[in-house]
Amino acid sequence: MGVLNALPDNSFISIAYLNGVPQCGSIIFYSKNMAYYMYGASANGAHNGAGCLLQWENMLYLKKLDVQKYSFVGYRFNVDDNSKLQNIQRFKERFGGEVDRGFMFKCIMRPRKRRLFEILCKIKGIKEFDAIDQEIHKWGDKPSVNNSEV
Repeated sequence: MGVLNALPDNSFISIAYLNGVPQCGSIIFYSKNMAYYMYGASANGAHNGAGCLLQWENMLYLKKLDVQKYSFVGYRFNVDDNSKLQNIQRFKERFGGEVDRGFMFKCIMRPRKRRLFEILCKIKGIKEFDAIDQEIHKWGDKPSVNNSEV
C-alpha cells in the first residue's frame, strides 16, 4: 500500500465482484499519457470473463480521466506452451493492442543480499528467481554479461 499512498492521485485498485464475492482485481498506476496495469490476480474458480470485464471497466474509467494509452506491462515472446505465462499472454493479446519491443536486463545492486536470496531460494527448491532467469535458457547462443563487468 506504500506506493498507492505515495501516488494517491495517480493510482487505484479495482475489484470485480459476483454476488458479493471477489473474482479478480488489479492495481493501476497512471498519468495523462499512460496507464500501467501493474498487478492483477484472479480468485481460484473466478467467473469466466471477470478479468476481461474488469480490464474493460478500467479502460473506460481511464478514458474518462483523459488518459491516452493503456499498457498491460510485460510481454514474453517465447512463452512455454500450456504454461501460466502463456495464459497471461493470451489474456493480454485478446485486447488487440500493439506490442512494443522491449529489453530484459538486471543489475544486482547488493550482490551479498542477492546471493543470500539465491541460497534461500535453492533451499526452498526455487530454481528461477526472476523473469530473466526464467527466460535465459531460451536465448541459446546469445552473449551474456557478467554483472561484475558492467
